[in-house]
Amino acid sequence: MKVKHVDHGGLKSNWKAFVDFVKSNGDGAWYEYFFVFHEDEYDETYIFEDSLQLDKWLEQEFWEGCHYEVEDLESSMDEWKVWGLVPASSVEKFPILYDKARKTSIVSDGEQFYRKPVSISVEQTISVSAV
Repeated sequence: MKVKHVDHGGLKSNWKAFVDFVKSNGDGAWYEYFFVFHEDEYDETYIFEDSLQLDKWLEQEFWEGCHYEVEDLESSMDEWKVWGLVPASSVEKFPILYDKARKTSIVSDGEQFYRKPVSISVEQTISVSAV
């Protein structure tokens, strides 16, 4: 799993490292980028280059962080905040979908990017099998 751990001492400096990372990688809207942080620990953040990596990491964090022990599973990961990048062309095309998106200073391959909050969904599953 390719995850970039960033620890520059605060949310603003970590966001700047994220911006620099995205700008240096280029490729515009072809890649997904996610900026992840814990609401109580702004000094450490994580960068993901696609949603599959992010999902694997969140699942790992769920189990390693013992989030399964809480009474309300659906909100068990609420302390983790995820921002995803969205190209301006998508925001302009589908404004209702991106009403919470905020403009960033990120421009890659001529495309302006917005950041939008991404919700984390924790769902119970049922497995049925013959024994």
